[in-house]
Amino acid sequence: MGDMETLVKVVKLMAKTGLYFAHCDGDYSQSEKDFLESYVSGIEMIGSIDDELKQSVYSTFDHTYSLDEIVGETREVVDVFPADQRQVILKEMLHFIEKVICIDKKIDTAERTEYMKWKAALGVE
Repeated sequence: MGDMETLVKVVKLMAKTGLYFAHCDGDYSQSEKDFLESYVSGIEMIGSIDDELKQSVYSTFDHTYSLDEIVGETREVVDVFPADQRQVILKEMLHFIEKVICIDKKIDTAERTEYMKWKAALGVE
């Protein structure tokens, strides 16, 4: 698997994860939407990403996901990395999720519950 493909997988996973957490309080706010779109558009800064890959990243916004899907895909993506890097990626995801759930200035019970489930499922402190 090429580095760019791995990177795209990670970005797609982050987009899906962000989307899941942005929706789980039942209110997908404009601030959440803007944050996720600017995150995803950042992939274009990396350079050699073709339209097909870019489209596949943007298409993540067209779906809804379950926590089980997110957790399963997270395991799949991070498993290709050495153990020390896995923790780094999971911590990055943790900070990313925190940004998503805090961006609308209110942390809903559903968001907090799902966040705790995500951490427990992936063993992230």
